[in-house]
Amino acid sequence: FCISSVINASDKRLRVSRTLRFSSPLLFISVCSLSVRHPHRAFLRWPGNCLVNILIVKPHGLFVKEKLHFCIDLHPKMIMFLCAVYDFAAFAVCGAVPTDLCYNHSRIKTNQEMDIVTVDRQKVLDAFAAYIRPYDAQDPKVSLKIHHTYRVAALCEQIGRSIALEGTALDLAWLCGMLHDVGRFEQLRRFGTFDDSKSIDHARAGVQVLFEQGHIRDYLDDDSEDAMLRTAVEWHSAYRLPDGLDERTVMYCNILRDADKIDILRVNVETPLEDIYNVTTAELLASPVTPAVQQAFYEHHAVLRSIKQHPADHAVGHSSLVYELVYPESRCIVADQGWLWKLMD
Repeated sequence: FCISSVINASDKRLRVSRTLRFSSPLLFISVCSLSVRHPHRAFLRWPGNCLVNILIVKPHGLFVKEKLHFCIDLHPKMIMFLCAVYDFAAFAVCGAVPTDLCYNHSRIKTNQEMDIVTVDRQKVLDAFAAYIRPYDAQDPKVSLKIHHTYRVAALCEQIGRSIALEGTALDLAWLCGMLHDVGRFEQLRRFGTFDDSKSIDHARAGVQVLFEQGHIRDYLDDDSEDAMLRTAVEWHSAYRLPDGLDERTVMYCNILRDADKIDILRVNVETPLEDIYNVTTAELLASPVTPAVQQAFYEHHAVLRSIKQHPADHAVGHSSLVYELVYPESRCIVADQGWLWKLMD
């Protein structure tokens, strides 16, 4: 769990990462808005309203990472002071004392420095509508993926805002959501199923459509973000991200992966099981759970597709996706929507 905060001071900023370990259950405060003026007199203004997020941490403790943004010319002691304010707030509200504190400073780039392209959202929506037009929108499975795409894009935007993305950076998060399941439509047309193990890797199919057949240009004129977008689409449904990705690409991948996982919970509750798993409700309810799938669930991590053998394994596997959520906002959305509890019932 991390604090969602941004301290606005200038276009040139430092990233400050903190790793905290709490040794007991606690309630933690999330501060929505702080401001720092510079360069001569930096001062802290406590916000009038604070959003308080509640998290019960297991007794054995939980590693928590917090990322804040500060003006590059703030004195390091001021940065330490601001972080100390957070520690005091946590203690005052919860009586919790964080230990094992570690501060790391690294330069991050602004939108202008990264030369990010402009995303025309209407063009993206028009391109997606044109792409899906040949498919029968009255088919429940096609309709499912159309609406899933729009919801995932909206969730990407919501998660992006929670980590202080704005402008084109936020548009790119939304765009990842719009692109991520392009491969599903051809998968469905050719094989009549969404089961990758019985057809094709839908993420890989999306890469072929967008980047090998060139349809990405229908959505975006500039190719400077192609590498990041391709990686996000290709790995959005993978068990784990590959090593060696840069921090910015990992961020967009994780935003998309979180958003996709969240809406999968909704799909499993709202959509007839026949449309998802190609089995009847009676068959699913009568299905056993593979021991390896059950073990993965109780070990609190996602389930590999390769170990799923029975229809019920898919439902258990989708429930376990919440263990992999990266961003605090993602967990809040899951708690607010309630689809997880309905799925498990």
